Amino acid sequence: MVGIKVGERGLYLRTSLEERLRQVGPGVRADLAAWVDRELWTSGFGVRVQVTTRADEATAAGFLLGPLLGRRPEDTIITACDVGAFSVETAGATSDIQSWDRVRER
Repeated sequence: MVGIKVGERGLYLRTSLEERLRQVGPGVRADLAAWVDRELWTSGFGVRVQVTTRADEATAAGFLLGPLLGRRPEDTIITACDVGAFSVETAGATSDIQSWDRVRER
């Protein structure tokens, strides 16, 4: 899998064939068939940016959570952008980390 974050324009995802995806590891609960040979793009959230420190890391963390929770790729890239958006809305990189429920509500 390759995810490319492009700031306010969102996130691009490209995945591989099933043989490669099976090498991801035992912690993945996602239906790998839904992830095979996909190319997806999602736009970013319109937010009032306070600071961009750690936005990349927050987005990556949001992305990595998806397959671990068994989520589909479409939901995963939206969640990744959502977590990244939350991270830029506050003045500190980790001062206002949101709960999973809050991320899902957005």
